[in-house]
Amino acid sequence: MPLERPLLAVARLLGRLGLRGERVIEVRGLKLAASTPDRILALLLTKWGLLEGGEDRLLRRELKPGQTALDVGANIGILTMELAGLVGLSGSVYAFEPDPENAGLLEKNARLNGFEQVRVRRAAVSDRNETARLYLNEDHRGDHRLYDSGDGRKFREVEMVRLDDELKELERLDFIKMDIQGYEGRALDGMKGILSRFAGVRILCELCPSLLELAGSDPGRFLGEWRALGFVAHRIETDGSATPATPEELLAEARKKGYINLFFKRA
Repeated sequence: MPLERPLLAVARLLGRLGLRGERVIEVRGLKLAASTPDRILALLLTKWGLLEGGEDRLLRRELKPGQTALDVGANIGILTMELAGLVGLSGSVYAFEPDPENAGLLEKNARLNGFEQVRVRRAAVSDRNETARLYLNEDHRGDHRLYDSGDGRKFREVEMVRLDDELKELERLDFIKMDIQGYEGRALDGMKGILSRFAGVRILCELCPSLLELAGSDPGRFLGEWRALGFVAHRIETDGSATPATPEELLAEARKKGYINLFFKRA
């Protein structure tokens, strides 16, 4: 998810003032560890309720104990832990995160909260099973990308997987959260099999037209693919409800705002 420039500037300032090193912060009854200024700031803003929106309320409405959820682009696990709390120990959460530093904190956060139902996979999600370059944003650890955006980033080699192959033995799937900086189109192409197998699955997904285009995907085609699979796109309201909207309306809104989060479910 894009980080607003003023918040990124605050994170850089906190780094210069010495806000570095691992810290554990209690957020909504969860213990969450972070080690860089931008992730610590994200935890504090979440703790103070400044980042809560309709998406959080939607999750609390949609997830039930015993269900199975995927977190694609789990980062350090802020939403992973929320998903785990909602599905409970009788449910399952599969979290995918390619950056080893983020994934290490994700695994630690699951342990801190006693969430044995969280299974962490240190891999990116795409339409291919191969090794890929992950281009790093050292100021904003939630903005690593699987493509070269031309801004001089360092990169590291990571594993990339197709969900249709990775989860072919999965027996239940109720919910997917996906936020992978424009690679959602590629990930969708690699998960159509499981979307067909689990008719009742619901999806919370970021729509950022500029990042989709940088990753080589057409935003209009991306929305059309969901519709071809039988999903209806919904706008997420501030109270957590979801209102159906046309792909054209949602794309126009996303271009105006920079990005929006969408809720998909079959009619």
